[in-house]
Amino acid sequence: MKTMPNIARTLAALSVAGVAASAHANYVDLVNDTDQTILEFHVRHAGGRGPGPDILIAPPILFSGSHALIDVHDENPWHCLFNFTTVMNDGQIAHERNVNVCGDPIVYTVYSR
Repeated sequence: MKTMPNIARTLAALSVAGVAASAHANYVDLVNDTDQTILEFHVRHAGGRGPGPDILIAPPILFSGSHALIDVHDENPWHCLFNFTTVMNDGQIAHERNVNVCGDPIVYTVYSR
């Protein structure tokens, strides 16, 4: 009869893990609405240091007028605020701080300046 409390504890732990895994959507639809090609897109949670890794993998660059679904997941599923750094082929660098990626998947559009 001691197995019932163990099963209940296991189910409770799995439920909490499921909530943690779904804390935010992890994906951002990155849209390039500029006349430049995006060469790099760096993502770091807002409390981190530096620009973070370049996460443009497939495709490795993002041409003008195109978009890509980007995984912004990091090791902590509770991170909601991220800093984005975009590097364009003409040398421009754009920084956006505290982008909230929690909840529904978001669309992040890079515009020409």
